[in-house]
Amino acid sequence: KAKSVETWNGRVYFLNTSEAGTRRQQRLRRTAKFTADPDPAIVGSGFYDFRDFQGEGLRVETLGDVLAVYFSDGVAFLRPTGVPTSPDEPQIISTERGLLSTHGVCPIGRNVHFGIFSDGWWMLDQSGRWQELGVVNINSKIVPKWRQTFYGDIPANMRHRIYTYYDQPNNLIYIVKPTEENNDPREVWIYDPTSDRVFI
Repeated sequence: KAKSVETWNGRVYFLNTSEAGTRRQQRLRRTAKFTADPDPAIVGSGFYDFRDFQGEGLRVETLGDVLAVYFSDGVAFLRPTGVPTSPDEPQIISTERGLLSTHGVCPIGRNVHFGIFSDGWWMLDQSGRWQELGVVNINSKIVPKWRQTFYGDIPANMRHRIYTYYDQPNNLIYIVKPTEENNDPREVWIYDPTSDRVFI
């Protein structure tokens, strides 16, 4: 059992696994090449435990030529090595900026992800570069435009119920979230990345 599953580089990857009744929140397990069998006896299969993180693994998602691995307290990439017995190597991108929910990130192109993180809305590309959204520069000071309103109205124990969706034809990002008045995710924020504006 796994929290998130993704195919990448000819393999299947399972994040935050439950194995023989034990939950491995920081484990990313891979199958052998061109199989969906995670049996560790098969050459090329295996796992990696991300010991840099204490939070749970939430999402694994292809990002261009790398595999992005999102935790509640950070982000890592896997990069291909070309070695059959050890086909990928980890790269830690952040140990402070965590994803809020499993569905709190979505691809908005082959090489870019949009995500709702613990410290704001960000775009992340396959090179590991971050771009903060919803902010304005006033006298050389970065000022958030709606961060306090957005985060302030989400119950702390309901952040895992945030969902994001990219409407490619219209280049809009839909964010569905719960509120203090209703724990069901019914309020929709529509973000326009072209103008860096949002409306509910």
